[in-house]
Amino acid sequence: MPSTPSPERIGREHAHEQAAVARARLCFASFNIGGEWAINPTLYMNFGAERFSQRFTNESDTKSSSNSLYIGVTFRGRSRQNQ
Repeated sequence: MPSTPSPERIGREHAHEQAAVARARLCFASFNIGGEWAINPTLYMNFGAERFSQRFTNESDTKSSSNSLYIGVTFRGRSRQNQ
């Protein structure tokens, strides 16, 4: 007599199937470029650009994207040095 699968096993198999379907329906791309310039030994300027786009390939072909430019300043404290 064949055994019936447990509810836990059925739940795990269903979750794996759902994850596979979700991965098949989402396409995305990401591009980042940036740099850093030392103003002095403890102060740095950061700059760059980012782009992210995604497409859902289910019933309605939905697209979205995000673009950004950034400029920032970073302070990095120096460690104590022996005198």
